[in-house]
Order: sequence, then C-alpha cells, then structure tokens
Amino acid sequence: MQRGKVRRYPFVGKKDYLLGPYFIEQRHRGKGYAKELLKLVKQDMGRSDGRIWACILLDNPASIKTVEKIGYRQVGYLDAKSALKKRLVEQSAPCGVWRLDMGE
Repeated sequence: MQRGKVRRYPFVGKKDYLLGPYFIEQRHRGKGYAKELLKLVKQDMGRSDGRIWACILLDNPASIKTVEKIGYRQVGYLDAKSALKKRLVEQSAPCGVWRLDMGE
C-alpha cells in the first residue's frame, strides 16, 4: 500500500488511505477477511494523523456493519459509476463514504 499515490477522490489527503474497491467471493464471505483487512490497514497507519476512507455500495449491509464496528462513520455519498470512471461498474450505483480518523 502506498499512501497518497492514487488521488482518485479529491477528499483523500496525502496521509490518507483509500480502501477499495475490493471484492470478497461469496464462498469466502462471513469469515472475517474484511475485518482483518481493515485491522491491518489501521495497524499500518499506526499513530498517523491521516484518515482511512472506504467507499461502499449502499446495498452491501455486511460491509457497512463491518466498518462501523471498527469505528468508521459515514460522512457522505458518491456514485460508483462516475467515481470509478466506468471501468468496473456498468450502471449507476450509489455508494456511501465512510471515514476513520486516526488522530482522534
């Protein structure tokens, strides 16, 4: 992971991480892999004053529940199709934006 190298979204700062998009196959869901990923990213940031951002499709309640358990809070919305420059998403898809502030 490299902080601040990819500036896909204007709200992601140089000291920040942006998670995703990531995908966990159906047969591997519910095994805690996403939670472990989030823990590792948080651990890698250490005591940084940066933020970790996660953009999650609103029709994915399991991922939303996972990030909120760890302390992320929803701070906004975006459209996945425009945000991903139409590369991965065929249709417009509403996403929520969650943020974890490391310096708090």
